[in-house]
Amino acid sequence: MSEQTTSESTGAQTDIAALQRMRESVRRQGILIATQHEIAHAERELDAVLSIVTRRAQELSEADGAVVEMADGDEMVYRSASGSAAHQIGMRLSRHTSLSGRCVAEGRVLLCEDSETDPRVNREACRKVGLRSMAVVPLQFLGQTIGVLKVYSSRPSAFEPHVLPLIEMMVSLIVAAMSAVSEAEARKALSISEARQQTLLRDVLASVTEGKLRLCSAAEELPEALTAFGEPVSLAERVGLRELRTLTQEAARAAGHPESRQSDIATAASEAAMNAMVHGGGGMAWVLVGENGTVRVRVEDHGSGIAMENLPKATLARGFSTKATLGHGLKMMLETSDRLYLLTGPGGTTVIIEQDENPPLPAWLADAFD
Repeated sequence: MSEQTTSESTGAQTDIAALQRMRESVRRQGILIATQHEIAHAERELDAVLSIVTRRAQELSEADGAVVEMADGDEMVYRSASGSAAHQIGMRLSRHTSLSGRCVAEGRVLLCEDSETDPRVNREACRKVGLRSMAVVPLQFLGQTIGVLKVYSSRPSAFEPHVLPLIEMMVSLIVAAMSAVSEAEARKALSISEARQQTLLRDVLASVTEGKLRLCSAAEELPEALTAFGEPVSLAERVGLRELRTLTQEAARAAGHPESRQSDIATAASEAAMNAMVHGGGGMAWVLVGENGTVRVRVEDHGSGIAMENLPKATLARGFSTKATLGHGLKMMLETSDRLYLLTGPGGTTVIIEQDENPPLPAWLADAFD
């Protein structure tokens, strides 16, 4: 064979090898893209993500099987598995005699070329699942190694060095999914905790105010509409304060309230309006009346709301005030009205004060007649 023929043959082989590498690179990129797409549609279900990653990691590394093992005490538990290990989900191995346990302890990638000669592995366990070589990548979450992603083959020395960064990339997808699930669960727990706190606070405030203060969590809990008395009053930089007070007093007079109670409901309306101006940047107010002589004043603003932790002091301590609370006004409103409904949140605050023609019986006396 001439030198030219040899050179051409070598060149052709080089071209074929380059083409094969290109095709392999395209294949791997396709798998990674498909994995990300599947995870995006897994709706933050961790088990679904683990199943996707183990299956794709096996495909990516051309392994016989892939496993996500989680540390549980002194054992490693098969949490997810694909390929020839699919039926082994739930299997437990000792952390002290397995390469997975060593990977968790050392927090670094470990490679076993041949399980028959590697003293670090559990040879019997490897034979049980048909494992001869494997690559084990640590799964680290919140600063701790909590498990591993393992790919394995029935052939010795099956995994070339370039496979390891790809498996590490798959692990990063698990970590991202765990972070998303953890965040979602934390938000859910916080929401439940806040709901429980608000329920407890509502009960406590209702008790200490003898039922006067009704803390609402949704607009549906506010009282049903009554008949409007006059036009809505715009509240901005003290404009509308006198108008609302006068309108409220006229409504109470028309409903037959005694003069002292006319003054009380007008005072409560003034306090509600003042707080909307000072703490909510202004708002709107409505005066309404019921057929039974009830006078109602509704004041709405779009401020930042009242912090839940400040409500007890704002309710019970005269003079308490922060920019995010109703200050002493809430205390005054409770003293000069029969009922006060409060709905507050980041989108604003709604205060509804009500007064009947005659004052309600004290709680202790009302109980005596029940």
